[in-house]
Order: sequence, then C-alpha cells, then structure tokens
Amino acid sequence: MIVLQNVSKSYREGLPALRNITLSIFRDEFVFVTGPNGAGKSTTIRILLGMLNPTEGFVEVLGEIPSQKNIVYLFNNIGYLPGELATYEKLTGRETIKFLGNLKHVSDWSYIESLIERLDFDSTRKTKDLSKGNKQKLGLILALMNKPKLLVLDEPTSGLDPLMQQTSIDLLKEIQQNGTTIFLSSHIFSEIDIVAERVGCIKQGEVIVCLL
Repeated sequence: MIVLQNVSKSYREGLPALRNITLSIFRDEFVFVTGPNGAGKSTTIRILLGMLNPTEGFVEVLGEIPSQKNIVYLFNNIGYLPGELATYEKLTGRETIKFLGNLKHVSDWSYIESLIERLDFDSTRKTKDLSKGNKQKLGLILALMNKPKLLVLDEPTSGLDPLMQQTSIDLLKEIQQNGTTIFLSSHIFSEIDIVAERVGCIKQGEVIVCLL
C-alpha cells in the first residue's frame, strides 16, 4: 500500500527534513509512526500523498507513483486528516461534508450519518465557529466518509476530550478490521500503541527506532 525507499527531502535553505526514510506498509495494516514535533512526520505524509516531491528516493502509494496524472485516483481512494484542517468558513459542517462527499462520489450517506452520530458532531454550525475538538471531529468524518483503501492521519486525536479520543481509536480499529490500511502519525504514543500492529519512531528526519 505504501513504499518509501531511501526518501530524503531538503529545502532551498539546504536543511534536510528527511534523511533516507525507508518504509513499507502492507494491506490491512495499522502502522503508527511517532516522534517529537518537527521530527519529519508531517513531511513524510505530504510526500506520500504527492503534496511534496522528495529530493531523493522512491515513493509508491496504492501501486502508483504519486503524480498529477493519478491524483484523482489517489484522492478517491485515500482518506486524509491533516494536522491542521483548513475549512470553508462560511459553510456549515454538513455543507462541507456534502460538498467534499460529492467530489469523492460518496454514495453511502447513511454511513456518514452514523459517523456524525458516533462522534457527536454538531453539523449545523459554521466551520469558523467550531472549537478545536469539533473541527477535529469534522476532519475525521471527511477522512472516513469515502471508506478509503488507505487512511492517512496526522495527529488524529489532537483537541479531543479523553472519551472522544477513545471513541475515535475504537472507530479506527473497526475500520482497519474491515479492510482499510491505516498510517497514523502522532507524538502521543500512549494513545495508539495498544492498537497499532507496527511502530516506528522518527527523529530529526531519520528512523531511529523501527518495530516495523
């Protein structure tokens, strides 16, 4: 599902964000990557989603090398929750879900309603008025609503209260058991290690501990 081989990323200033990252994730796995803030976790995610090009190395996602040619295929088969969710502030949560759901050709709206109910999300409020926790709930719904083959999550429980953190983790476990591959990045190890099948740690752009 994901292959990263000797992937490095440097910016114009010459500062390396990633150094020779190698990682393979197989179908139906739940893989957790941790590390301190600024370690390179989000950069890794942006590269595998095609948002950034690596300076060196090979990247393959869902059997494809991310590019402009297959971006629609990847968009329709991947669920993604960024570390900071940007929204259309004049739309309500439900309008946002409907808009992006139509872009992804979502047909099972009853499933989306079940996500809204389970995450206790008030979809009637405009997104500009949402708290951090409620915006995170919206992000989870948007990531899950198309029943993706691959789910990529960057700090998915950030801003959620302890009860909703547990609800979210239970939901991810169920989704993984139903056939979705999950790549989850977080610096909060205690929340995810009980459900992840493999764990890696990135520090200063390098994999320093790997139980993968």
